[in-house]
Amino acid sequence: MPDDERARRIAAGLSDRETQNLDRWGYPYVFEDFRFHMTLTGRLPPERRDDVLALLRQSFGRRCSDGPLTVDRLGLFKQDDSRARFRVLCHVPLNEAR
Repeated sequence: MPDDERARRIAAGLSDRETQNLDRWGYPYVFEDFRFHMTLTGRLPPERRDDVLALLRQSFGRRCSDGPLTVDRLGLFKQDDSRARFRVLCHVPLNEAR
C-alpha cells in the first residue's frame, strides 16, 4: 500500500495490533479485530447523513422486514484504489449444514 494510504489509516487512530495487522495483511481489522460491515456509500457530508440513513433504513426495511435474513452466498470484491468502485471477483454459494 502506498505510504500516504498507510499514514491516513494510522492517523485514524489504529491500535498497535491494528497497525501490525495493516502491515502484515493490508487491512487493520482481521481476526480478533474484525468487525462485520457493509460499505453502502462513499463519504457523506455531515448534513446529508441523516437523510441517507433514513433512506437506507427504509430500503432495507422493505427488503428484510422483521424476519431473519438468509445469507446464502459469500462474495469477494476488489477495489483497485480508494476512488474506484468495488467489483465482484467471485461469489460462492453456501451449502446448508447437514
